Amino acid sequence: MLLASHILMALTYTVLTIGQSKLHQLHTPTGKFFVMGEVAMQLFQETPTSFLQELRKGKYNKASSSSSDVLQAIVDLGLQVEGTAAHAGIVLLPAATVEQLLLDKRRGDLVHPFKLAMLKLASQDAARMMASGDYEGALPVALEAVVLGEQLFKPQPALQLFPLYLLAAQANLGLRRAPQCGKCLALANMLAMKEPTLTTNIMRSQLSRLYGQLYAFQVCSGCLGVSTYAIGCLFAANNFAANCLWL
Repeated sequence: MLLASHILMALTYTVLTIGQSKLHQLHTPTGKFFVMGEVAMQLFQETPTSFLQELRKGKYNKASSSSSDVLQAIVDLGLQVEGTAAHAGIVLLPAATVEQLLLDKRRGDLVHPFKLAMLKLASQDAARMMASGDYEGALPVALEAVVLGEQLFKPQPALQLFPLYLLAAQANLGLRRAPQCGKCLALANMLAMKEPTLTTNIMRSQLSRLYGQLYAFQVCSGCLGVSTYAIGCLFAANNFAANCLWL
Protein backbone atom coordinates (compact mmCIF):
# COMPACT_ATOMS: atom_id res chain seq x y z
CA MET A 1 0.00 0.00 0.00
CA LEU A 2 1.54 3.29 -1.11
CA LEU A 3 0.65 6.89 -0.39
CA ALA A 4 2.02 9.87 -2.28
CA SER A 5 1.06 13.54 -2.34
CA HIS A 6 1.27 15.71 -5.42
CA ILE A 7 0.41 19.20 -6.59
CA LEU A 8 -1.70 19.42 -9.71
CA MET A 9 -2.51 22.86 -11.08
CA ALA A 10 -4.33 24.66 -8.23
CA LEU A 11 -5.24 21.37 -6.51
CA THR A 12 -3.19 18.95 -4.50
CA TYR A 13 -4.03 15.26 -4.50
CA THR A 14 -2.95 12.06 -2.81
CA VAL A 15 -2.50 8.71 -4.54
CA LEU A 16 -3.61 5.59 -2.67
CA THR A 17 -2.51 2.21 -3.99
CA ILE A 18 -4.58 -0.58 -2.49
CA GLY A 19 -3.64 -3.97 -3.86
CA GLN A 20 -4.07 -3.69 -7.63
CA SER A 21 -6.25 -0.61 -7.37
CA LYS A 22 -5.19 3.03 -7.46
CA LEU A 23 -7.27 6.01 -6.33
CA HIS A 24 -6.66 9.75 -6.39
CA GLN A 25 -8.03 11.82 -3.53
CA LEU A 26 -8.48 15.43 -4.63
CA HIS A 27 -7.95 18.17 -2.04
CA THR A 28 -10.66 20.67 -2.97
CA PRO A 29 -11.65 23.89 -1.17
CA THR A 30 -14.73 22.11 0.20
CA GLY A 31 -12.98 18.94 1.35
CA LYS A 32 -11.14 15.83 0.21
CA PHE A 33 -12.94 13.64 -2.30
CA PHE A 34 -12.48 10.66 -4.58
CA VAL A 35 -13.64 10.84 -8.19
CA MET A 36 -16.69 8.64 -8.61
CA GLY A 37 -15.69 7.43 -12.07
CA GLU A 38 -12.32 6.22 -10.86
CA VAL A 39 -13.88 4.50 -7.84
CA ALA A 40 -16.34 2.73 -10.15
CA MET A 41 -13.67 1.41 -12.47
CA GLN A 42 -10.80 0.74 -10.07
CA LEU A 43 -12.68 -0.84 -7.18
CA PHE A 44 -15.78 -2.31 -8.82
CA GLN A 45 -14.91 -2.66 -12.53
CA GLU A 46 -18.09 -0.84 -13.53
CA THR A 47 -18.68 2.02 -15.94
CA PRO A 48 -19.07 5.46 -14.31
CA THR A 49 -22.51 6.00 -15.84
CA SER A 50 -24.05 2.74 -14.60
CA PHE A 51 -22.36 3.16 -11.23
CA LEU A 52 -23.89 6.62 -10.85
CA GLN A 53 -27.36 5.13 -11.32
CA GLU A 54 -26.71 2.76 -8.41
CA LEU A 55 -25.49 5.64 -6.29
CA ARG A 56 -28.70 7.54 -6.88
CA LYS A 57 -30.83 4.54 -5.97
CA GLY A 58 -28.89 3.95 -2.78
CA LYS A 59 -28.99 7.62 -1.75
CA TYR A 60 -25.29 7.67 -0.91
CA ASN A 61 -23.67 10.87 0.24
CA LYS A 62 -21.92 12.54 -2.66
CA ALA A 63 -21.03 15.94 -4.09
CA SER A 64 -20.69 17.40 -7.56
CA SER A 65 -18.29 20.00 -8.84
CA SER A 66 -17.98 22.07 -11.99
CA SER A 67 -14.89 23.86 -10.71
CA SER A 68 -12.33 24.52 -13.40
CA ASP A 69 -9.59 23.23 -11.08
CA VAL A 70 -11.41 19.94 -10.54
CA LEU A 71 -12.18 19.57 -14.24
CA GLN A 72 -8.57 20.29 -15.15
CA ALA A 73 -7.36 17.76 -12.58
CA ILE A 74 -9.63 15.11 -14.12
CA VAL A 75 -8.20 15.81 -17.56
CA ASP A 76 -4.58 15.87 -16.41
CA LEU A 77 -4.94 12.63 -14.48
CA GLY A 78 -6.76 10.98 -17.39
CA LEU A 79 -9.67 9.83 -15.25
CA GLN A 80 -12.93 8.62 -16.74
CA VAL A 81 -16.17 10.25 -15.64
CA GLU A 82 -19.88 9.71 -16.08
CA GLY A 83 -21.59 10.82 -19.30
CA THR A 84 -23.55 13.56 -17.53
CA ALA A 85 -20.43 15.24 -16.12
CA ALA A 86 -20.26 17.85 -18.89
CA HIS A 87 -23.49 19.55 -17.80
CA ALA A 88 -24.11 18.25 -14.26
CA GLY A 89 -20.57 18.40 -12.90
CA ILE A 90 -18.12 15.76 -11.73
CA VAL A 91 -19.50 13.46 -9.02
CA LEU A 92 -17.18 13.29 -6.02
CA LEU A 93 -17.32 10.84 -3.11
CA PRO A 94 -16.11 11.33 0.49
CA ALA A 95 -14.11 8.54 2.09
CA ALA A 96 -17.07 7.41 4.22
CA THR A 97 -19.15 6.79 1.09
CA VAL A 98 -16.37 4.78 -0.55
CA GLU A 99 -16.08 2.62 2.56
CA GLN A 100 -19.85 2.07 2.68
CA LEU A 101 -19.88 1.11 -0.98
CA LEU A 102 -17.16 -1.47 -0.36
CA LEU A 103 -19.31 -3.00 2.35
CA ASP A 104 -22.57 -2.85 0.39
CA LYS A 105 -21.05 -4.26 -2.79
CA ARG A 106 -19.28 -7.06 -0.93
CA ARG A 107 -15.71 -5.98 -1.44
CA GLY A 108 -14.82 -6.76 2.13
CA ASP A 109 -11.30 -7.69 1.07
CA LEU A 110 -10.63 -4.00 0.39
CA VAL A 111 -12.27 -2.51 3.48
CA HIS A 112 -9.33 -2.99 5.85
CA PRO A 113 -6.68 -1.76 3.34
CA PHE A 114 -8.83 1.28 2.55
CA LYS A 115 -9.38 2.16 6.22
CA LEU A 116 -5.67 1.72 6.92
CA ALA A 117 -4.83 4.04 4.02
CA MET A 118 -7.21 6.70 5.36
CA LEU A 119 -5.65 6.35 8.82
CA LYS A 120 -2.19 6.95 7.38
CA LEU A 121 -3.43 9.98 5.47
CA ALA A 122 -4.95 11.55 8.58
CA SER A 123 -1.80 10.87 10.60
CA GLN A 124 0.51 12.30 7.97
CA ASP A 125 -1.68 15.38 7.50
CA ALA A 126 -1.70 16.07 11.24
CA ALA A 127 2.07 15.65 11.50
CA ARG A 128 2.62 17.91 8.49
CA MET A 129 0.41 20.66 9.92
CA MET A 130 2.16 20.53 13.28
CA ALA A 131 5.54 20.67 11.58
CA SER A 132 4.44 23.97 10.05
CA GLY A 133 3.09 25.23 13.37
CA ASP A 134 -0.61 24.84 12.55
CA TYR A 135 -1.74 23.17 15.77
CA GLU A 136 -5.35 24.33 15.45
CA GLY A 137 -5.64 22.64 12.09
CA ALA A 138 -3.75 19.57 13.26
CA LEU A 139 -5.79 18.82 16.39
CA PRO A 140 -9.09 17.71 14.76
CA VAL A 141 -7.15 15.68 12.18
CA ALA A 142 -5.09 14.01 14.91
CA LEU A 143 -8.25 13.20 16.88
CA GLU A 144 -9.81 11.80 13.71
CA ALA A 145 -6.77 9.54 13.33
CA VAL A 146 -7.27 8.31 16.91
CA VAL A 147 -10.92 7.47 16.21
CA LEU A 148 -10.00 5.69 12.97
CA GLY A 149 -7.28 3.75 14.73
CA GLU A 150 -9.52 2.69 17.60
CA GLN A 151 -12.07 1.44 15.09
CA LEU A 152 -9.45 -0.34 12.99
CA PHE A 153 -7.57 -2.07 15.80
CA LYS A 154 -10.50 -2.95 18.09
CA PRO A 155 -11.69 -4.73 20.17
CA GLN A 156 -8.57 -4.72 22.39
CA PRO A 157 -6.25 -1.70 22.78
CA ALA A 158 -3.33 -2.31 20.41
CA LEU A 159 0.20 -0.94 20.38
CA GLN A 160 -0.53 0.40 16.90
CA LEU A 161 -2.48 3.15 18.67
CA PHE A 162 0.64 4.35 20.51
CA PRO A 163 1.82 6.82 17.81
CA LEU A 164 -1.73 8.07 17.35
CA TYR A 165 -2.05 8.96 21.03
CA LEU A 166 1.32 10.72 20.88
CA LEU A 167 0.17 12.64 17.83
CA ALA A 168 -2.95 13.84 19.63
CA ALA A 169 -0.85 14.69 22.69
CA GLN A 170 1.49 16.83 20.57
CA ALA A 171 -1.41 18.71 19.03
CA ASN A 172 -3.01 19.37 22.41
CA LEU A 173 0.27 20.51 23.93
CA GLY A 174 0.86 22.85 21.02
CA LEU A 175 -2.47 24.50 21.91
CA ARG A 176 -1.62 24.55 25.65
CA ARG A 177 -4.34 22.03 26.42
CA ALA A 178 -2.46 20.35 29.26
CA PRO A 179 -5.26 18.10 30.66
CA GLN A 180 -6.10 16.71 27.22
CA CYS A 181 -2.42 16.18 26.47
CA GLY A 182 -2.01 14.30 29.75
CA LYS A 183 -4.92 11.99 28.95
CA CYS A 184 -3.43 11.09 25.56
CA LEU A 185 -0.03 10.41 27.11
CA ALA A 186 -1.64 8.24 29.78
CA LEU A 187 -3.28 6.13 27.07
CA ALA A 188 0.03 5.74 25.24
CA ASN A 189 1.80 4.85 28.49
CA MET A 190 -0.83 2.22 29.27
CA LEU A 191 -0.17 0.54 25.91
CA ALA A 192 3.60 0.64 26.48
CA MET A 193 3.20 -0.97 29.91
CA LYS A 194 0.91 -3.63 28.46
CA GLU A 195 3.42 -4.57 25.74
CA PRO A 196 6.87 -3.87 27.23
CA THR A 197 8.73 -6.27 24.95
CA LEU A 198 7.24 -4.68 21.82
CA THR A 199 7.79 -1.08 22.94
CA THR A 200 11.02 0.20 21.40
CA ASN A 201 13.52 2.60 22.95
CA ILE A 202 12.51 5.20 20.37
CA MET A 203 8.88 4.93 21.47
CA ARG A 204 9.85 5.28 25.13
CA SER A 205 12.02 8.28 24.26
CA GLN A 206 9.16 9.99 22.44
CA LEU A 207 6.83 9.38 25.37
CA SER A 208 9.35 10.65 27.90
CA ARG A 209 10.07 13.76 25.84
CA LEU A 210 6.40 14.70 25.69
CA TYR A 211 5.92 14.02 29.40
CA GLY A 212 8.86 16.32 30.06
CA GLN A 213 7.42 19.07 27.87
CA LEU A 214 4.04 18.70 29.56
CA TYR A 215 5.62 18.88 33.01
CA ALA A 216 7.60 22.00 32.08
CA PHE A 217 4.46 23.66 30.79
CA GLN A 218 2.47 22.81 33.90
CA VAL A 219 5.20 24.02 36.26
CA CYS A 220 5.75 27.27 34.39
CA SER A 221 2.18 27.80 33.22
CA GLY A 222 1.83 31.37 32.12
CA CYS A 223 5.55 32.14 32.07
CA LEU A 224 6.94 29.37 29.89
CA GLY A 225 7.91 30.61 26.46
CA VAL A 226 6.19 28.95 23.53
CA SER A 227 9.53 27.97 21.98
CA THR A 228 10.49 25.76 24.95
CA TYR A 229 7.81 23.18 24.26
CA ALA A 230 6.61 24.05 20.76
CA ILE A 231 10.03 23.34 19.24
CA GLY A 232 9.96 19.93 20.89
CA CYS A 233 6.51 19.28 19.46
CA LEU A 234 7.71 20.29 16.02
CA PHE A 235 10.66 17.91 16.30
CA ALA A 236 8.39 15.07 17.34
CA ALA A 237 5.95 15.83 14.51
CA ASN A 238 8.74 15.79 11.92
CA ASN A 239 9.83 12.36 13.15
CA PHE A 240 6.35 10.91 13.64
CA ALA A 241 5.87 9.15 10.30
CA ALA A 242 9.19 7.36 10.51
CA ASN A 243 8.13 5.57 13.69
CA CYS A 244 4.54 4.54 12.94
CA LEU A 245 4.06 0.85 13.62
CA TRP A 246 1.71 0.35 10.70
CA LEU A 247 3.71 2.05 7.93
